[in-house]
Amino acid sequence: MVTADMLKQIEGLDSDGDGWTNGDEIKQGFLPGDPTSHPAGTPPKASKTAQTSAAPAAGPSSLIPTHAFHPVVVHFPIALFLFGMFLEFVGIWKKIPGLSVAALWNLAGGLASLAVVAPTGIAAWLMGGHKLEGAMLIHLILAISSLLLMSGTLVARKKLGNQHKAYLAILVLTAVIVGLTGHFGGQMVYG
Repeated sequence: MVTADMLKQIEGLDSDGDGWTNGDEIKQGFLPGDPTSHPAGTPPKASKTAQTSAAPAAGPSSLIPTHAFHPVVVHFPIALFLFGMFLEFVGIWKKIPGLSVAALWNLAGGLASLAVVAPTGIAAWLMGGHKLEGAMLIHLILAISSLLLMSGTLVARKKLGNQHKAYLAILVLTAVIVGLTGHFGGQMVYG
């Protein structure tokens, strides 16, 4: 949700580098991120802030945001793992072997997708300038725990079977830790 405070923080900037401040463009109904969308005529003399805050030059580094796509891809392992757990319990409850097979694929897919998610998380930490304290530290510890527990869940399933109480307990514990990891990650993104 965009707030008045957020708009005040960016209104003096010139995000598209066309000489018009974001505030001038917004007030006159133009798009502040599009250099071809601006009021007619010559732009007013740009402020020092607007001049120094123009859009970055195009290049490889401008293609990767400081969050390194982590908030975009992190939903895959969470959704796959939690849906796999859901399928596992429904398969056991309804005695439908096909659901247990689907559960295994989802659990394994959730773990496999961490091969993409973990590097984006590390990149977001390094590129975003986050200090390793507070929510960031908790998120990192929980993320590592989630990785280990997701691996352990698949090992337990293979060794014990999908109806063993120890496997089901690890499955539920892992789901809780995955959920907490997402919670603290979301806290850093959304406050």
